[in-house]
Amino acid sequence: MCSSVLAHEVNEGFADLAISERLHKVNSVAVRNMRHLVELLSPLLDPSVQPPPRSHVVLQFACPRASVVFEVQALRESTPVILEQHKVPRWTNATLPTGAAEVQR
Repeated sequence: MCSSVLAHEVNEGFADLAISERLHKVNSVAVRNMRHLVELLSPLLDPSVQPPPRSHVVLQFACPRASVVFEVQALRESTPVILEQHKVPRWTNATLPTGAAEVQR
């Protein structure tokens, strides 16, 4: 469930669409739980993964079957800025087992 969107130009206009909506899929892969979501997003957001596994990420919400598309490079560049701007220490606190970044692409 998306409870809030941290303001930044990269996600401008998406707040009204995503608030109180359950994320259903990331790049056509059904999200099973929060850990799985981190596994799906980690290789996209990690700048050490070169080249990025995809050029875009598609977030599909369950109802009303709405989708949001982001450029991966824009997310990589804006994530540190958003975290600093909103005083968030890191984008996730999930500790993933070794090899968790290897997910379906």
